[in-house]
Amino acid sequence: MKCLLVPLLMLALSLTAKGQTAAQHAIDSIQTIMAKAEGGDASAMSRVGYWYYHGKHIKQSYEKAMQWWTVAARRNNVSAIEGMGICYQHGHGVERDTVKAIQLYATSIKQGNKQLRERLEQEADSNDVFACVCLALMHQKGTGVAKDAAKAMSLFERAASHHSVDAQRELALLTLNDRRPREAFQWFAKAAAQGDLPSLFWTARMLMEGMGIEKDAERGAKIMQRAADLGFANAQYRLARAYIEGTGVTPNAEMAYRWMLSAAEREVANAQYEVAIMLIKGKGTSADYHKATAWMAHAVAGGHGGTLRKDLRDDGQLAGTTYHSYLLGLKYYDRKDYKNAIAQFKDLERAKRPEGKTMQAIIMLDSFYTKSNVRKGTTMLTEAADDDPTAARLLLQLQEQGYIDWKECFQTDEAAQTDISAMLQHVTL
Repeated sequence: MKCLLVPLLMLALSLTAKGQTAAQHAIDSIQTIMAKAEGGDASAMSRVGYWYYHGKHIKQSYEKAMQWWTVAARRNNVSAIEGMGICYQHGHGVERDTVKAIQLYATSIKQGNKQLRERLEQEADSNDVFACVCLALMHQKGTGVAKDAAKAMSLFERAASHHSVDAQRELALLTLNDRRPREAFQWFAKAAAQGDLPSLFWTARMLMEGMGIEKDAERGAKIMQRAADLGFANAQYRLARAYIEGTGVTPNAEMAYRWMLSAAEREVANAQYEVAIMLIKGKGTSADYHKATAWMAHAVAGGHGGTLRKDLRDDGQLAGTTYHSYLLGLKYYDRKDYKNAIAQFKDLERAKRPEGKTMQAIIMLDSFYTKSNVRKGTTMLTEAADDDPTAARLLLQLQEQGYIDWKECFQTDEAAQTDISAMLQHVTL
């Protein structure tokens, strides 16, 4: 018996030693990978992110997984980019954002992540809705995979039949572009019934215009109102147009301005231009050339430079108006041509526009103007403040700071200041 116990004891001691050695090697390996990750090795950082995500070798934390993956992704590590996509897909460590997840998956596949593509294809074959939509969008745009409209359509149809809102919306847009409005309306209506805002907007628009369904402007306007109330910018713009044109609603200039302004604040360039025109003409709100110019500058930055040039030509809606004189005055002043600027602003004052006196006061307070006169400028600004809120604001600034910046005229509560000089390039002297 003693002869048997001795080798068994030796074997046990040997196995224990080997286990300790393996454990030590594992610890050394983990420490090595952590050191590499902290040293900036992208592959190691991606692996540490994986550990944090799954709670392997380390306390589980989605937030820390996301942090490691984000840094590794900046170094173009495809596994880390995929990991970020997983976090966004499931809302782990970040707010759930399936659009962002799809973008990250597409980027990872485009950069060579074949395993991710195979995983998504397998999941799509099993009718996984997210995988279907993800691959459909990739095939639609040719991002990371071959561009294949038929394949995209098939995948969208599969996901839409399983009540995917994203698939129903995309399928509606595809069929609409394919000149199948009746089918498009049906898909938009299904997605809208599930609360999809873009689809609610399109359902309303198609009803108002009679696309794919019998025209019912009143019903469409009510649905458009719902989408606008929920903050959908394009719905706010369309509702404003409806109030201007009386489409499905009683014409109402004040309501038109209210919704147009709301859309403009959400960066709808068409709305920004129309807000400017309404402020120029005093439709639905008090005329205010300063505010109008602030919004005009935003609209031009958004691509409406050509629209402004067209409106300032001989047959344009702004040609020869007092606002045209105002813009000419601003253009001259921006070029330091004080004489011609004052002439334009005097014309404006004679036309009973308060902005004319405000701008003359600003020039008088300009130290670069050889005939500047602080007392006269202050008096003029005080007089202008009775009718021009901008003058009142500038007067307070003058009293507090001892100087004013003329471009502060275009800083409003609704519109952040933008490049007025860039907008004035579209004004011809």
